[in-house]
Amino acid sequence: MSALYAITPATTSVYGCARAANVMILSACGSTNETRPTMPAETSGSQATIPLPPVATMESATSAATVPVATSRSTARVIVGLTPAPTPKPTAETPGAQTNVDLQLPAGAIPATYFGMHIHFAASTTPWPTIPFGTWRLWDAHVTWPDLEPRNNNWNFRLLDQYVALAEAHNVELLLPLGFTPTWATTQPSGASAYHPTGTAAAPKYIEDWRHYVSTVGRRYKGRIRNYEVWNEPNLAEYWTGTVKELVNLAREATQILHDIDPSVTIVGPSATNRETGLSWLNEYFSAGGGIYLDAIAHHLYVFPSPPEALTPFIGRVRQIMANHGMSDKPLWNSELGWALPEVFSSDREAAGYLARAYVLNWVNGVQRCYWYAWDNQEWATLWMTETDNKTLKPAAVAYGQIETWLIGAQIVSFVVDNVNTHICRLTQGGDTAYIVWNPDGELPYTAPQEWRLMHVRDLMGARRDIPAGASVQVGPVPVLIEQ
Repeated sequence: MSALYAITPATTSVYGCARAANVMILSACGSTNETRPTMPAETSGSQATIPLPPVATMESATSAATVPVATSRSTARVIVGLTPAPTPKPTAETPGAQTNVDLQLPAGAIPATYFGMHIHFAASTTPWPTIPFGTWRLWDAHVTWPDLEPRNNNWNFRLLDQYVALAEAHNVELLLPLGFTPTWATTQPSGASAYHPTGTAAAPKYIEDWRHYVSTVGRRYKGRIRNYEVWNEPNLAEYWTGTVKELVNLAREATQILHDIDPSVTIVGPSATNRETGLSWLNEYFSAGGGIYLDAIAHHLYVFPSPPEALTPFIGRVRQIMANHGMSDKPLWNSELGWALPEVFSSDREAAGYLARAYVLNWVNGVQRCYWYAWDNQEWATLWMTETDNKTLKPAAVAYGQIETWLIGAQIVSFVVDNVNTHICRLTQGGDTAYIVWNPDGELPYTAPQEWRLMHVRDLMGARRDIPAGASVQVGPVPVLIEQ
């Protein structure tokens, strides 16, 4: 049998990842006063800490390494994870025998809301993107708690009102992160923070201030903001210096308040990041009972500087932690996705290929929403969507629009990696079948089985050409769509 792995839809939502011989096997695997209550010290429903799953290995694709990279928007930190290992140069070969193995592949057609975006300056210097997307996460958009309530009960909704109006005008859902504590409300007025004045990464001193903030926002935007996220990257000290239990308490309060206002809203979190420290933190958060207060689990699935294929073992570990804590039935959202330093792209074309592969791989590994970071960021991000005018499209933005047209409304019914590492994703829509094909290791000719009756190939820039009967198609790190 050829060395390959395949993904098919499965009703189970738990999986691990192991490597044996040449076959990839994927299987289920503060202070107080008399009138204002302080943050509670404990949370009900806490559980014993469950050990983390071991790191999944992919011998032909990745190896363990420690890489210094800038992964915060404000500071550099170290990611320990999986980075590319040398692989043999591919040779021309048609697909061998396929072994279908259960993996988490969402059932049904891919919705427009799978494609999310960050826009920082949509109300000022950034024109509305010409590439469509289904949902917009308002992070680094200057609408955190200190922006909205800079002084106690002194509110400024001007910018958030503009964003809500823009989203409604373009039929885009919003995801609003709740977080950062205003200096006037914090337990640590002189504590360091990533963006705002001091103290904003700490927990609020009085739980009533948090309740008032959440309820004021929830009531004002009832029926207009449908998704809320409790904090951002709380496993990093520049964003959160409180305890895990304090954050669980904030999530519990926010969920109760927002569901009382509108039972249909979705509460997501805790949005940790980093392939090692973020997973340990997520496990601790669930052990403290935090998962029960969330409608969906959000994680920042950054794998840079590794290629997109490193997403598979990373997502597998997140889902295994969810399963260990009884959270497998909750949707998984990737609320930040992108690439930052060190820059690994030799060309804009290669960068576009990374983006397209990432969106396919997130979906086939069970992620139901992906928010790209970011449309108008040319400082922290290295995979740019636009030129510095925040308007002129880079090839990655064109690829974003193309992969949307390939995926939205389609159902992925199988995903195969053959013995030369060619990735083959089979799509169906309205009785038609097509295949997204790439090989991350290099260019090689690919000959599909004749019974597939393939007639056209389309690239990420939208160009389409005919395929003579029996002819091979050149594939490589930039995916192509092969159509009947």
